[in-house]
Amino acid sequence: MPAGCGLVRGGDKTTDADPKATAAQAQVGESGDLSESVSESVAESAMEGTGLTGLTGPARTVAGLGDPSRPGLWLETPLVQSEGQGRVRLLSGGASVAVTLLPAPGPATAGSRLSLSAMRQLGAPLSDLVELEVSPVVAPAG
Repeated sequence: MPAGCGLVRGGDKTTDADPKATAAQAQVGESGDLSESVSESVAESAMEGTGLTGLTGPARTVAGLGDPSRPGLWLETPLVQSEGQGRVRLLSGGASVAVTLLPAPGPATAGSRLSLSAMRQLGAPLSDLVELEVSPVVAPAG
């Protein structure tokens, strides 16, 4: 799927389509059966090199301030199912910062929590919810 094609607009809502589900739906044959091995291989190839499961490309989330006593640059988000490296970009200003992406329970549409250090580096108001673009960081081959 080309970049950006996961964005679906409908009525008043803008949502990100689940890239794994979309890829899996594309593999469904005329009989309606989906081979488990096909869906697993699609998911594995999409995530190769990122160290993450669940996030294959840029996605949007709304985040508030996470636990201020927890140090570091991190984003707790239901967009990932495993820990890995990523980058978040503040949509209202364009500032970005590299963070550790941490899995959080809930559906992918649930909100996220951003560390105090990351909020400060982005110049985001600590008391506001901020809209972020979250991207996985692909590890260099080798």
